[in-house]
Amino acid sequence: KHLFGLFTGAYDRGAKVYGMIEDRLGEAEFMTFIRHLTAAYRWRVLEAADLRRELEAYTGRDWREFFERWVYGRG
Repeated sequence: KHLFGLFTGAYDRGAKVYGMIEDRLGEAEFMTFIRHLTAAYRWRVLEAADLRRELEAYTGRDWREFFERWVYGRG
């Protein structure tokens, strides 16, 4: 029971968040963004705040509400 909660909260949630980002950017833009992210954070730890900052710089949009709901919240 607890292992299932850990798995869905830690692993499934991250995949879903990236899937929602892809839906918002479109497949081609998402892949370009991921390439940028991979190059920028190679051999470093990417934290949620870094991801948000990179998304905002890349898209020119505010991602605060998205992160509050889906990354930090219970969305």
